[in-house]
Amino acid sequence: GAAVEPPLFPRLTQDLDVLTRLARTLRATRLRAGAVELSETAEEEEAEGAGGGGELKFALDANGMPRAVQPKKEKEIHRTVAELMILANSAVAAFVHARYPLQALLRTHLPPPSPDGFGDLGTAYAAAGLGGGDPTEMAARLGTLG
Repeated sequence: GAAVEPPLFPRLTQDLDVLTRLARTLRATRLRAGAVELSETAEEEEAEGAGGGGELKFALDANGMPRAVQPKKEKEIHRTVAELMILANSAVAAFVHARYPLQALLRTHLPPPSPDGFGDLGTAYAAAGLGGGDPTEMAARLGTLG
């Protein structure tokens, strides 16, 4: 989209601050209710200088092949957007369940990925200091996402 006009910055900053505080409250409420956090906490990310939730950023060579990999840094606004998406999904699920309790669909996931395809990625993963590059472990971790 188009650039935001500077006169709108103060109001936009206020609105984003409200949404960020709301997202923090929603997340805390979800976690107290038993939600599982699949990525590192913000405190761990800052302490370790790591990226957010295992997302990786690849540097490519002239042929488009990966030459380096590093964790992608997650900003608080990313967590805010994610939390608001969870809120929207929860609201839709509650509506569908209330309106059509016997007709709602449940999305399921395919079996976890096979470790066979993780050789080079595992090497890059380990070289980037992201933990074990064991293909079986990586496939198991990827199979829990979703």
